[in-house]
This record gives sequence, structure tokens and C-alpha cells, in this order.
Amino acid sequence: MKITFTNIPDVVFEDIDQSKLNLGEKVYKNISPLLDEHHLDKLDKNKNLKIDFNELKNNIKNRKDQLQILIDNLKKKEKTKELLEKIRKIISAGLIYYDMSFREEIVVLLNVIDELPEDKINFYCKEMTKNISQRFTS
Repeated sequence: MKITFTNIPDVVFEDIDQSKLNLGEKVYKNISPLLDEHHLDKLDKNKNLKIDFNELKNNIKNRKDQLQILIDNLKKKEKTKELLEKIRKIISAGLIYYDMSFREEIVVLLNVIDELPEDKINFYCKEMTKNISQRFTS
């Protein structure tokens, strides 16, 4: 690049403040499209990040709900296992052969055990424990 010196001054010395303002406006006019483009790019990037964040947040919430359902199912299965273990103790002790009503109650319970809610399973566990303790103490 070759620099040519001329006698034309870039700044008018009589009104230096006005010259500074004019120069500033020219610089702003040349730079502002670049700044606006950069600002719009940043806004788009922020918008995309917010969308990604919301998607991840919803994904985490869905997984949390699925895990909670699995945990609830596991607790119910553990309670069912406990109830079946108590029924096994009653059968192995031979207590079921002496009381036909108790036997019929266990048969009905075994038929509907998968559909029972957890609170009913807890109730039947307590009843079986009570029946076992009554039978062994008598």
C-alpha cells in the first residue's frame, strides 16, 4: 500500500469538535453493521441454548418419572415377596390344613395378589404375621 501525502487536511482545524463528531459517525456507520450481525448471532446462539436446555430439562423430568415408576413397582414387588414368604411359612408349617376358611382366604389372595395396591399388601402382611403368631402360640 502506498501512502500519498496531500495538502488536504483530514480534519478542519476551525471546528475540531464537529470534526470529531463527523468522524465518529462515519466510524459508527462502518462498524455498526458488523456489531449488529455479531449481536444477532449471539441472540440466535442464546435462543438455541435455551431451547436445548428446555429439551434436556424435559428429558431429565421424563427419566425421573420413569425411575419413580420403577421404584414404586420394585417396592410393590418386595412387599408381594414378603407376603408370599409368610404364606410359604404358613403352608410349610401345615397350619393351612386345619382351618378351611383361612385356606380359602389364602387362595383368593394368591389369585388377586398382582392387582392389589401396596397398602392392601401391607395389610395382608400384617394379618399373616398375626395369624402365624396366633397359630404358633396356641
